[in-house]
Amino acid sequence: MSLPVEGEIRAGDTARRELPAGAAIRIMTGAPLPDGADAVVKQEVVTLDSGRAVFSAPVDPWTAVNRAGEEIEPGRVLVEAGTRLTPPSVGLLAAMGVGSIKACARPRVSVISTGDELVCPGEQRGHGKIFDSVSPMLASALKVWGAGEVKLCRCRDDEQTLSAQLESSLVDSDLVLAVGGVSVGDYDFTVPAMLGTGIGRIFHGISQKPGKPLFFGVDESGRCAFGLPGNPASALVCAAVYVRTALELMAGVGEPAPETSCAIAGAELVNRTGRTRFLRVTVRINASGVRVCVPAGGQGSYMLSSFAVSDALAELPPEPVTTGRGERVDIYPLGWS
Repeated sequence: MSLPVEGEIRAGDTARRELPAGAAIRIMTGAPLPDGADAVVKQEVVTLDSGRAVFSAPVDPWTAVNRAGEEIEPGRVLVEAGTRLTPPSVGLLAAMGVGSIKACARPRVSVISTGDELVCPGEQRGHGKIFDSVSPMLASALKVWGAGEVKLCRCRDDEQTLSAQLESSLVDSDLVLAVGGVSVGDYDFTVPAMLGTGIGRIFHGISQKPGKPLFFGVDESGRCAFGLPGNPASALVCAAVYVRTALELMAGVGEPAPETSCAIAGAELVNRTGRTRFLRVTVRINASGVRVCVPAGGQGSYMLSSFAVSDALAELPPEPVTTGRGERVDIYPLGWS
């Protein structure tokens, strides 16, 4: 079969063309289909001979033609309210000609590390001092979980100094995290400082391990504050389960993470307490396509080495229990792997 070739259409050609019956036209990728055309054939399988296109096989109607409305039917919502914008969703909106949308800003967060014992990583560490691992760790996690600007502050163990820092941070932040000093020690000033700053207590203390002394409050303007335990793993567990959810709610996400999923225990997972237990685990897909989780290493509240190789938290119920190998367990994906 052969057809006469009636010219060419290039990408970006704005002239409306009509293709008469029984003819062909050369068309470049991205060019508009001319009126009357009902199929496109790759030029690699077409031979040009004296101004005619010679086809080696019959062509079915609508071959390689993308019809108007084929992907998005009329009335369909492109991106639902409360959806996190991803590169594909941004591309979809742009493809439909949407030049701007209303979106929630990423929450601004201040992280206040408390403790006379803390020094910055890279500084000289004297006797009785420890490096501040929690501030850089939380800043990194918060960015992954959708925070905007993250400010890091350091505060010594003094209630007046901490109160002043809280007041300052609440002015230009949507969420404040104070790390350390949330228990009942003689120098634990975080909770009284928050209450004295006008942050109303929602709860203080939660039946879980690690992270029992967690504090959460809200001031009259609706700005939120968490008091996180000072032990690094405890702080990160509380941030992963609670702060991450708060961030996504503040950002307008309709179904905030962390959403639990399930896996199969690849080793015994033990809870010897009467509190909910969060274990750091690594999750892998076995040969049958099933997710299997195993403890990532030491589970002490001061241990970060196991967190560094984990990608989820396994949640064990608030009772002494052993989840045996092969049994189902709920997990919280951490979002950074």
